Amino acid sequence: MKQILLIAVSVSMIVESTAQTPYLLKDIYSGTNYGINSFERIIYNTNLLFVACDNSGNHELWKTDGTTANTSLVKDIAPGSTGSQINGFYIFNNTVFFEATNGANGSELWKTDGTTAGTVQVKDIRAGSAGGFDNIYFQPVWVHGGSFFFLAETNGSYDYELWKSDGTTAGTVLVKDILPGSSSSDPQGFYEFNNQLFFEAGNGANGAELWKTDGTTNGTVQVKDIRAGSAGGFDYSYFSPCWVHAGSFFFRAETNDVYDDELWKSDGTTAGTVLVKDILPGSSSSDPQGFYEFNNQLFFEATNGANGYELWKTDGSTAGTSQVKDIRAGSAGGFDNYYFQPFWVHGGSFFFLAETNAAYDEEIWKSDGTTAGTVLVKDIQPGGTGSNPQGFYPFGNDLYFEANNGANGAELWKTDGSNAGTLQVKDIRSGSAGGFDNYYFQPFWVHGGSFFFLAETSQSYDEEIWKSDGTTAGTVLVKDIQPGGTGSNPQGFYPFGNDLYFEANNGANGAELWKTDGSTAGTVQVKDIRPGSAGGFDSEYFTPFIEWNGNFYFKAETNAGYDDEIWKCNGTTPGTVLVQDIYSGTTGSDCWAFTILNNTYLIFAATNGAYGQELWAMNMPGLTTEIEDEDSKIHAFVFPNPSNGKFNLELETEKSEPFVLEIFDMSGKRIYLEDLEPAAILSKEIDLTNFEKGIYLVRIESAYSTAALRVMIY
Repeated sequence: MKQILLIAVSVSMIVESTAQTPYLLKDIYSGTNYGINSFERIIYNTNLLFVACDNSGNHELWKTDGTTANTSLVKDIAPGSTGSQINGFYIFNNTVFFEATNGANGSELWKTDGTTAGTVQVKDIRAGSAGGFDNIYFQPVWVHGGSFFFLAETNGSYDYELWKSDGTTAGTVLVKDILPGSSSSDPQGFYEFNNQLFFEAGNGANGAELWKTDGTTNGTVQVKDIRAGSAGGFDYSYFSPCWVHAGSFFFRAETNDVYDDELWKSDGTTAGTVLVKDILPGSSSSDPQGFYEFNNQLFFEATNGANGYELWKTDGSTAGTSQVKDIRAGSAGGFDNYYFQPFWVHGGSFFFLAETNAAYDEEIWKSDGTTAGTVLVKDIQPGGTGSNPQGFYPFGNDLYFEANNGANGAELWKTDGSNAGTLQVKDIRSGSAGGFDNYYFQPFWVHGGSFFFLAETSQSYDEEIWKSDGTTAGTVLVKDIQPGGTGSNPQGFYPFGNDLYFEANNGANGAELWKTDGSTAGTVQVKDIRPGSAGGFDSEYFTPFIEWNGNFYFKAETNAGYDDEIWKCNGTTPGTVLVQDIYSGTTGSDCWAFTILNNTYLIFAATNGAYGQELWAMNMPGLTTEIEDEDSKIHAFVFPNPSNGKFNLELETEKSEPFVLEIFDMSGKRIYLEDLEPAAILSKEIDLTNFEKGIYLVRIESAYSTAALRVMIY
C-alpha cells in the first residue's frame, strides 16, 4: 500500500517592523485549568470574539483586541457552571449571530455587537426549555431579501424546517412548515438558481422531492413529484445539481423505484422538470456520475445494462444523450471499478483512465467527444494487468505521471497526448522495482526549469528529492541526504526566497530543518534545532504558519520529544532561533489556532505550565495574512496533538460546503471515512483510541478544496 505525502505549500509574503515575543493575554481559567478548549472564534471589526472557559467552568463569549487590558468577557449568557454552548458564529449586517443557551430556553438564536448590552437572544424559536438548535447546528444556507435562511427545530426534537431572519425578533420567522407536526421535512441540498432556492424535502405524502422557495410562505412549493406516490425522488439519493445548461439545472433522481437514479433537468417549473433520458429502463439505475463539462456538453459514466459502466454524453436533450463509446467491449465496462475523472485537456481532447482489456486494467484514454475520437493513448502494460497511471502533473506541453510497464516498477512517464509521445522518462530505481512503488509521484516545486519530487532511490522506502526537466538526462537525484538505502524522508516543503525549505533526517541528527536551491551543493541542513541524534521534527511537523520581518515562523521540538515551541528562520543557521520557550523545560507549550488580528497581533492558544491552555499573542505590526495553501481554502486544526487517540478537528472554510473526512495510517491504509454536512465552520471530536500508537494522516476534501495534516497517537 502506498504512503501519502503531506505537502505544506504556501506563500503569502509578510511585511514587518520590530520583533516581539509571545505574551499571555489573560489567565481566563485561573491556575492550570484550560481557558481555551475548542476555540470557537470569529474576527469582528477590530476584535476577536471567542469562546472561553472561566473560573466557574462556564464556557462563555469573550473578546480581545490583542491587548491584555481589552481582553474581557462580553456576556455571561448562562450564569453558573453550565455554559452557554456557543456555536456557529455568522456575520450579517455587521452583527454576529450564533446559537447559545441561557439555561432557560435551550439552544436558540443570539446576536452580539461586541457589547454586553448588545448581546441578546434574537428569538425563542422552539418555545420553552428546549431549543431550536438542540440537535442541529445553526448554519445559514442562503441570503435573500434582507434575511438569512437557516434550519431549526420547530415543534419537536429533530423537526427541522426552513426559517429566515432579518436580525430582529419579529423578522425571525418560519418560512413554511412543510411537514406540519413534530416530524421534519428534512430540507437539504440547498441550491440557488434564478433568484430562488431549490432543495429536497418531504411533506409526508410524497417522500423527499424537489422544492423551491422565493423566501415567502406562499412561494415555498414542491416543484415536482418526481417519483409519484409516497416514495420520493431523493429518498436514497441526494439532490445535488451537476450542470447548468440552456436555462435548466441537471441532477440525479430516483425515477421508477428505490435507487433507480437517472439524469433529470429542471428550469424551476413543474412542466420544465423532466427526465432527460431513462438510460437503463425499468427499476434499475444507470447510476450516472463523474459529470464533466466539455465543449458545451456533459460527459459522464453510466450503464445501460448491456455494456457496463461506459462513457456517455448529453447536450441536455433525450435524443442528444448517448453512449460515446463501449470502451471495454461486452457486458463489462470501462469504469466498473474506477471512476470517470478527466485530469487533462490537451489538443482538443480530455484525458481520463479506463479499464481496457479486463477488470482493473487501467490505462490512459482520450476523447474529443466522438466515438472515433475516443481512443486508448497507449497500452503501457499490455495484457490485462494495467499500468496504474496516477499523479498526473502538466509541465510544459506534456503530462507527467507514474506508471508501471511490468518490467521497471512504477516509474516516471510522460505523454504529449500521442501514442508515440507516451514514454518512460527514466528508470529511477533500476530493475523490476520502481521509484514510486511505495510513494506517490507528487511534484512540489518548480525551479530552474525543473520540477521537484520524491522517489525511492536505492531500495523500498529510500525516499529522496529528485528533479526533472522532462528529459532522461535531466532527471536526477538532487542529493542523497541519508545515504545507504534508508531514506531521509523529506517533507513539509515550503518555498521561501529562492530556496525550498523542508524537514529531513540525515541519520545523524534526526528530522531537522533543511533547504535546497536545487543543486547538490546547495542542499544543506539549516540548523540542528534539537542537538544530537534526535530531531526538532521527530514528533512535530515542519509547517510554517506566518512570515514576518524576513522570517518564517514554525513550531519545533526544542529540548525533548513533543516539546514544541515557536521558532523563526531567515534562511541562515544563526538566524534560525527559538522565539521563546513559553513552557520552560521539556513539555512544550502546544501552540495552535494561529489567528491574525488587525494586521498587528498574532493570537494563538498555548500553555506555559503555570497556566493551562490560554490565549496568547505576539505584537507584529504589519502582519497581513496567515500562510495558506494556494490550492486549499480550508483551515484545519487538530488538538491536542499528540493525543491519546481522542482529539478535536476544527475546520474553517471560505464557503459552506460538504466534506469527506478520511484518516490514513502511514502505510496508506484508510482507517476512517465520514461524509460531513456542509459547513463553513465545523468542530468534530474523533476517537482513534482503538488504533495503534503512531502517526496518522487526516485528509479533508471538498469539491473546491483540500487540506491534510498529521496527528500522533501516543
